[in-house]
Amino acid sequence: NLTKMGWDDLRLQTAAGDETAAFGVRQETGSAFYRVETRCTLEPTQADEVTTFPEWQAAATTNNICVALDQTVHVLDTSCSEVLASLDLDCPIDKVAWGGDTAFLVIADSNGTIHLVDTVTNAVLFSQAVVKATPDNRAFATLAFRKSSAGQVYEFLVVSTKGKVFSFKNIDLPTLRDAIDNGDMSQVQ
Repeated sequence: NLTKMGWDDLRLQTAAGDETAAFGVRQETGSAFYRVETRCTLEPTQADEVTTFPEWQAAATTNNICVALDQTVHVLDTSCSEVLASLDLDCPIDKVAWGGDTAFLVIADSNGTIHLVDTVTNAVLFSQAVVKATPDNRAFATLAFRKSSAGQVYEFLVVSTKGKVFSFKNIDLPTLRDAIDNGDMSQVQ
């Protein structure tokens, strides 16, 4: 059982660009097909009080990185030097995915609920229960957020651990962003 103390408050230790956690200092020469770079090390602020490690989920965009640890979601800047926002849920997180404009995050939790979160304001915009949790406390197998073929609207696809596929469609993220910024949510109803 997880002693949650500490994992809801992360300490980020940035790494030098010439080392990796698993292999030590890299000796790269010439051109390469890819490059491995350790961004940072995540550890709880109260490491001595944590007895087990959490379930990890992650998603990245060009602007932010999301790390979900059991019931807590942390949004980090791309250099992993700062926690921009944190959000605690009432149950473990199964999956996370970024929305098209990188300010919106979809969270699928183990109770079978989907949450759309504005990471700029740290507000949960909606929560919708779609399935019941399984005995192993996992409700979702995968989650994907994508721009639909119909212009500026987005959709996210969710697959439950029992094989049900759900599609949340016609999510107009630019209009939603304007409504939030202007404090007029009637624009999106």
